[in-house]
Amino acid sequence: MNETTFSPLWPTLLAMGNFALVGAITPGPRNVLALRHGCQRARQPALGYVLGARLSYGGVVACMGLASAPLLQQLPHLAQAAQWLCAAYLLWLA
Repeated sequence: MNETTFSPLWPTLLAMGNFALVGAITPGPRNVLALRHGCQRARQPALGYVLGARLSYGGVVACMGLASAPLLQQLPHLAQAAQWLCAAYLLWLA
């Protein structure tokens, strides 16, 4: 397979997939609530909660990724500004 057979959206989809994976497996409010539902009730309500959280999180990631790609193509300097802003935020958190 050569490089021309891949969609130009492939890097964006790969980045969105990695972001969704990391967000899904790291501890956070969604995972804590899923654990709480699983411990307190039967498995069916917990599975419903987990499925709903998974679908909504995937929807948010897809909407943000697909909406930001055209914007960043039109305004390439916005990507560099966002990188610097994110780096400054991470330094502030540290």
